[in-house]
Order: sequence, then C-alpha cells, then structure tokens
Amino acid sequence: MKWFDRWFLKQTKKAWETANEESVVNLSNIKEIKENTIDANGINMKLHVANGGYIIEFQRYDDRKDRYVNELHVINEGENFGERLSEIITLYVISNR
Repeated sequence: MKWFDRWFLKQTKKAWETANEESVVNLSNIKEIKENTIDANGINMKLHVANGGYIIEFQRYDDRKDRYVNELHVINEGENFGERLSEIITLYVISNR
C-alpha cells in the first residue's frame, strides 16, 4: 500500500500547487477589473415593484462625507421599461463620476 500513499501524496501536491497558481491569477484579474470600473464599490441597484409601476433605488457610499446616499427613481406603468431604465442608469453613472 505504500505505493498508493506515495501516488496519492503526489497527486494532492500537484492539485494544491495548481490551485494556488490559479488563485493568484484570479486575484490579479480581479484587481484589474476593479481599477477599470467607474466605482470600486460598483453600482448597488434595487428594483421594487409598486402599484402603478416600478421604483429603482440606488445606494452608494460617499467617502468624503462618510455616509450612504440613496436615490429613488419611479417608472410609471405606461412608460417603456427598458428605455427608461437605461436612461436612469446612464444618468446615475454620469452624475456620480
């Protein structure tokens, strides 16, 4: 059985080394993605269904003022949901640069 123990030990060492190499590569990719985004925290958006339409809620953390800022937008039932949502997101991204 010693041959099995040695074989198993080799296989686990290989798996451990490749897992560590992959995790290092993944961490560097995450760092690049964070640097290329508009905000390091990302966009926190919630969609609430309401009577007569939808409510879009944005939340972000303001480092300078040390507080959270919330913004609410309403999409009425008769409006085109996709166009209105894209307008709201575009305005949010532009205003928070």
